[in-house]
Amino acid sequence: MRRVGLNDQSIVRPLFAKPVFRGLAVAASFSVIIAFGAIFSSNEVVLNNGEESLSHFLPDGSEVILAQGSELEYNSLLWNLKRKMDFSGQGFFQVIEGSDFRVQTESGDVTVLGTSFSVNTRADGLKVICKTGKVKVTSTAEESNFLTPGLGVEIDNEIADLFPYSAENVDSWVGGKYEFNEATLEEVFEAAEEFTGFEIEYPDNLKQSFSGELFPEQTVDEALTVICKATGLSFNIDRDHQIVQIQNS
Repeated sequence: MRRVGLNDQSIVRPLFAKPVFRGLAVAASFSVIIAFGAIFSSNEVVLNNGEESLSHFLPDGSEVILAQGSELEYNSLLWNLKRKMDFSGQGFFQVIEGSDFRVQTESGDVTVLGTSFSVNTRADGLKVICKTGKVKVTSTAEESNFLTPGLGVEIDNEIADLFPYSAENVDSWVGGKYEFNEATLEEVFEAAEEFTGFEIEYPDNLKQSFSGELFPEQTVDEALTVICKATGLSFNIDRDHQIVQIQNS
């Protein structure tokens, strides 16, 4: 057996370098695993199980107000690098100006820089209404529509329909009621669809306006009774298909 002296570097280096590098590699691997674990464990889920709307502030100060039964999920650790979330239900967003802010839903995505808007995914589609600023809505078919204040879009089976909506009423449900002052029936029926979950069909030539209040806790019968009594209309409800048909009395 050959003895190795302290100055014999050609022998010393191989004997000690491999374990050291192996140890560093193992440590690096653990660091990567921990880092990925920290990222994935930073996903935050917010679900509103209560009867009233729920306010949630994001890491950048943007606010989301969730209606009952609504849910969002985002990564809090990566939020300031990429402002992106998954969302379902109904919510009102007040976005702090900055990088792209994206809301992802099953029917399409909403992208803004800094503005306020509402999102509703409850009718097997996507409905977005702009209150301030400018909003880009992209369907799963990669079709995009740009909304300005008082304009909304509804996407159903990848078909997008634009509609007017009073900007001041976009977030009126947050306070527990919808308030209308000489509003068009199209706008009123859009609001009633949001909280009843029923599709409302009505003639194109309706010229009546509506002033009054609707409440999210109202049933479809109660809401339509209020609207039709004030406008001289009548309605029939198909509960099996969740459709309301409006007629002139």
